[in-house]
Amino acid sequence: MPTRLPHHVSRRAALGVLGAGSATVVVGCAPAVKPADLGQGSSSSASSSSSSASSSSSSSSASTLPGNSKNTGEVKLEKYDTSAGEHQPATRTEKPKNVPKPLLSDKVNEKTIDGLYENIAYIAASMQYLFQTGDMEPFEKCALVSSEKSSLSSNTDASEMLKMIKEGNAWLDNPTVVFSLNTSTPSSSGSFYSWNGTMKMNMGSYIVVNSMSKDVDSSKQHVDTDITFEALYSGSSWTIRSSGGAAGSGGFSI
Repeated sequence: MPTRLPHHVSRRAALGVLGAGSATVVVGCAPAVKPADLGQGSSSSASSSSSSASSSSSSSSASTLPGNSKNTGEVKLEKYDTSAGEHQPATRTEKPKNVPKPLLSDKVNEKTIDGLYENIAYIAASMQYLFQTGDMEPFEKCALVSSEKSSLSSNTDASEMLKMIKEGNAWLDNPTVVFSLNTSTPSSSGSFYSWNGTMKMNMGSYIVVNSMSKDVDSSKQHVDTDITFEALYSGSSWTIRSSGGAAGSGGFSI
């Protein structure tokens, strides 16, 4: 199998999930996500309407969420399952082993600053785990709207790539997904909350497909994206929609 397809798809899939708007245009494969989609997240009780979507786009005010403010900068998940053993990163000859599996925090269902923060942290960690292992299970549990999560499983090329990674027939050079937040608290508008930040993805310096490794040009390894997490709390859980634009490199064609 040629090495072009899997690495090219990895970029498209990642930006399709976390970067609606101009990033979706750049990628050209994921559907645009509408504000009303916030009512179609992982919780069946979450709901929204056109009037709610309208209030979401109005000017933001100071956050009314209770809880302590968070440090600006990189969002970090603290809870992982490491019971499989010591993590061994990928090399050109060996796929990664015992990758720490992200776990949902006990706070994810709280209507607090901590609750929203922990959900954002889990999205980043589960996305990174997905590209390292091909395992969709943690990612399926995240609070992203259904339309963003399904953009991976509904894309034939992306599904093929993830299947190859999960079966150990392909892997990336220890890809990372890092979210950073620009402010210590989210802003609010009506029932909606928004938290601005950035997403930085590093898909590594090589890809291995069917035991053959291929270098990736350094200018094509990174994607930096401004991103906004728009969140709705309903039915004792959060639903999150991401929007933003690609500010980084071109393609991952190799």
